[in-house]
Amino acid sequence: MAEYGTQATEGIVLEGDSSHYAWGAPHYLLPDMASHAITDPLIDGKYHVLLPVAQGLTVADTLRDGLDVTKLLTTSSTAFSKLAGYAMETYDKAEGDIEGPFALCLAITDALLLRSGNQDRMGSPRPLCWTTAPTPRFPAAIWTCSSTRLTGCAHRRTAFPSVPRAWITSI
Repeated sequence: MAEYGTQATEGIVLEGDSSHYAWGAPHYLLPDMASHAITDPLIDGKYHVLLPVAQGLTVADTLRDGLDVTKLLTTSSTAFSKLAGYAMETYDKAEGDIEGPFALCLAITDALLLRSGNQDRMGSPRPLCWTTAPTPRFPAAIWTCSSTRLTGCAHRRTAFPSVPRAWITSI
């Protein structure tokens, strides 16, 4: 992830704003969605994304030339990353927990990849999508996306290999 100017934070993100989580559980995140070719169909369809458990993602202030990183899903400013992870005993913020806000899903467009043929049939760039809300097959994944369709995958293990995938729901 470092080559894309991003990194995953330690711990599990908990949301401090009750309008950004579900079922009274601050780890069931209802993130804000930014407008992008990947998320616009979800926004237009009035869908919401529910992330049962996620790690936060941070983006460097300065990115190398040809690299564009868009935060697709974000927490509120009151979110924090609970360093205790699955061993947490309380949802309260403790000393050492990392303050948010966090990105939870990123779209990354890399000019170096575009030169190597990472384009759809119309010649448009296919951004990389990074999320730490894993799928069952890939504990954390970088996807090559064409609009909302996932077209390729590489994976990286995280500290939370059994976390369920993100749910897209209509609320």
